This record gives sequence, structure tokens and C-alpha cells, in this order.
Amino acid sequence: MASLTALVFYDQLNTLSREVEFMWSQRFSCASLLFHVNRLATLLWGIAVLLQTFLHYDGAQVRKTFLTCNRNLIPMMTRAFAAMRTYALLGGSWLLPAIVFVLGITPVGTNIILVVVATRICLIASDLILLLVTWMKTYATKRQADQLNIKTPLATMLLRDGM
Repeated sequence: MASLTALVFYDQLNTLSREVEFMWSQRFSCASLLFHVNRLATLLWGIAVLLQTFLHYDGAQVRKTFLTCNRNLIPMMTRAFAAMRTYALLGGSWLLPAIVFVLGITPVGTNIILVVVATRICLIASDLILLLVTWMKTYATKRQADQLNIKTPLATMLLRDGM
């Protein structure tokens, strides 16, 4: 855990100048908010691990922060990224991205109640929607390339579209 924490702090310090250059000067958006929340959550996680590992601090608050980051905040951020990816692939429609996000964050609420089956079904449905949108957009692009006699391997298309 110590090496992972060191890597987190190294990354935070190493990318700070580029963060200031590219993110702090931009206008506020959902993407910038998600970026900053992600950075803050990662930093909080690193601090919690550092306190537990090196200071042998057994405080309940540190454990609570650590567990909150792992069980709630980080899964919510990954689902927000999935929703934003769906939004970008659809070109501005919010319906399916909202469904992807809501289905994806269902485990955050159900983990409290320990409803495992509903949790897994919602996660699978969320990922399936994102997968189908990615495949549909990749297929449409591949079809256009074929109509224009442009040779583009399917693997390249999938890598370009983030499969």
C-alpha cells in the first residue's frame, strides 16, 4: 500500500503544472467538475492510506473516509465517466447517459442495504448500454469508411472508440 500511495502523491505533484495549465484556466463544465472531484478523491484516499500505514493511526474518522472513498465516491466517479462517454458518443443526447449513470450508481445505495442481485443487474445493464452505444457508433463509422473505400481495420476502430 505504501508504494501505491507514493505513486498517487507522485502523480498528483507531477501533473499539477499541466492541471493548472489545462484545467484551471478552462470554463466550468461537468467534465472539469468530474476531473477535480476525481483528483480530490484520489488525494483523500492517499492521505487516508498514509495515515493508516505510517502513523498507525486507528482513528474511526480515517477509516470512515477511506471506506467512503472506496465504496461510494470512486464508483460514482467511474459511472459519471461512463455516462459522459455515452453522452459524447451520442453527440449530445442526455437520456441514455442519465440511464447509464443511474443504473451504475445503484450499487452505492444498495450496498448500504446489501441487495447484491439488484446491484449486479444494474451494473450489468449500465455497462451493456455503454457497450451497445460504442458498438453502434463504431459500426456506423466503419460502414461510412467502407462506403468511401477507406481501409480501416475493425480493431483500429474499436481502439479509437475506446472499446
